[in-house]
Amino acid sequence: MPPRFQSRLYVWSLFVLFLTVLYLPPILMMITPAKAVSEIEKRPLAAFPAWHWEIPSIWSFPTKLNAYIRDHFGLRDILVGCRAILSIKVLNSSPVSSLRIGKEGWFYWNKHQLSEDFRGRHPMSASDRLIFLEGMRCKEQWLAERGIRYLMVIAPEKQTIYPEYLPEYLQRNKGRTRFDQIRESIVQGYPGLDPLAFLDLKDALLRQKKRHQIYYRTDTHWNFRGGLVCYEEIAKRLSAWFPDITPNPRSFFQELVIPNEEGGDLLQQVNAHGVFREDRPIFQPQYVCSGRWSVETIKTSIPAFGMGCEGAHHKAIVFRDSYFNFVLPFLSEHFAEIIYIWNSYDQTIVQQMIDTFHPDIVIEEFLERFLSPPVTDHRENWKVIQAMSQEHFSAAPIAVAHIATAKDILPIHDASIDTGSSPVILNASGIDPYVLLQPTLPPHAIHLYLKMRISAPAPTELQAFYLVSGNRKYDEAYSATVLLSSGWNTVYLTLPGTDFSGPIRLDPGKAPGTYEIESIDIRSDGIGAEGQAPIRGNS
Repeated sequence: MPPRFQSRLYVWSLFVLFLTVLYLPPILMMITPAKAVSEIEKRPLAAFPAWHWEIPSIWSFPTKLNAYIRDHFGLRDILVGCRAILSIKVLNSSPVSSLRIGKEGWFYWNKHQLSEDFRGRHPMSASDRLIFLEGMRCKEQWLAERGIRYLMVIAPEKQTIYPEYLPEYLQRNKGRTRFDQIRESIVQGYPGLDPLAFLDLKDALLRQKKRHQIYYRTDTHWNFRGGLVCYEEIAKRLSAWFPDITPNPRSFFQELVIPNEEGGDLLQQVNAHGVFREDRPIFQPQYVCSGRWSVETIKTSIPAFGMGCEGAHHKAIVFRDSYFNFVLPFLSEHFAEIIYIWNSYDQTIVQQMIDTFHPDIVIEEFLERFLSPPVTDHRENWKVIQAMSQEHFSAAPIAVAHIATAKDILPIHDASIDTGSSPVILNASGIDPYVLLQPTLPPHAIHLYLKMRISAPAPTELQAFYLVSGNRKYDEAYSATVLLSSGWNTVYLTLPGTDFSGPIRLDPGKAPGTYEIESIDIRSDGIGAEGQAPIRGNS
């Protein structure tokens, strides 16, 4: 071939290649049906923006169009994967903020403030812990009154069990996490909460990791070895309540390892899971008896299904997340019927299913990362606490006190009371106002339930402290908290315990300003033999 022809062929080849690279992605974008959800990134993709002649729509159209092009650009998934592989393998840099690169081929999830939580940068406040623990206590007590057990299981994050593969700067700055705080609070004891209602998996997982790898390197989840540990610990706890439930021994399962499988969800989000691979263990039981069937709850948008075995004796409801996929094949073998609901604890669903399903236990499992945002953002805990406290108040037969005038309220700190006003006017001059409620409480009262009608100057938190025999100071451990919105609120609080030894301390809120108290009603389940007669205050 003549050199001149070779030169022209080379030029034309480069020209064709250039046009292909330039025009193939937009052509593919135009001829390929637009997807609504990215299977790789597990997120909704931007839709093509609608055109409107209003000025705001015209101004926002270019931004929306740009977002659509970024999400639907031709060959986007391939280009994303190539960029991720180059970034990780060559530059040792994460291509996305949600992925953290660890040591020796380990990867970590980097959302939900996990790095900050690992370093102890966002500890739980006292009110955060109270909200969480009081939510647990309310659920456990409400179910116990109906003969149903309650168990909370928090699945530890991979960084909690495998911190040694995190980058050095994180390991050097390890702090006290929110999970640590919850574990410590429950070990120390919370009034009215059965300590068996919380299952701590951390120590069992740390022991097992010395023998096997129990979390995936390329995935957020534990593997089936970790799931088996969780199953064993749950079954052991259940055996304390239901002696016929005992965990199957390890010899009941044959462990198989699928070698060199595609990487997990951490790398799937950047389309690099085919390059970073790892072994996947599975467990084959000697036999399987549990079937599977579909279940509909009152909230039809929430995924749910049932499993169970003929010949078993108990029923359960499990609120769970994806971590429980590695547990349910083992746990289902011990129940006649067990319903799995992919959602956080939902009191509405529980109340509906109790009437039709009659469970023996409700299990709530969720991941440690969901402790990382402030617990006060978890409005479901507030709903449960308020609903159950209202129910307890309505059912309590003995009226202890009715407070509606200023003489029954003694201002102590950052607070003053306008005498003679109705409703009672409480002026808070600082961020820590508190008063004492004057009526003497019966020392042998069995739990107290408060209903308050109160107006707040801004969104804030109200907290009620109480004294029991043996404690002289008002303590966070003996208090109840409730959210207030700006304006009028009707709120309920439950004060568990007996032998109340002093007046209730009321902290109306952390916002300075004017609070109005229309009424405070206090009731009790009963008064012990040595208790004083119930007090009916001013009416």
